[in-house]
Amino acid sequence: MVAGIFIGVIAIIYGVLLVALGSAFPVGTIIAAIIGVIDLILSIFGIGFMDWVIKAFYSVDERSKVDLVFEAHHRQFMTMIKTGLMQGTELN
Repeated sequence: MVAGIFIGVIAIIYGVLLVALGSAFPVGTIIAAIIGVIDLILSIFGIGFMDWVIKAFYSVDERSKVDLVFEAHHRQFMTMIKTGLMQGTELN
């Protein structure tokens, strides 16, 4: 919860600073546009500027790792459900 609040505050500060910089026409607008375009390009490649800022001030430790791996498929089980027959069932 604390991490979410921190990320929200940092995002609001980042947005307010960009708007304030963009209000300083014309040089500030150009600088804010350049920062926005760089942030957009970096986010396309998976490198977020906000992620970098958050990692610089806040660290998140992973307590557990959940890994869902599909290991095997049992076709006999599916056949049993569809037909109701099992191996060794006698048909008269």
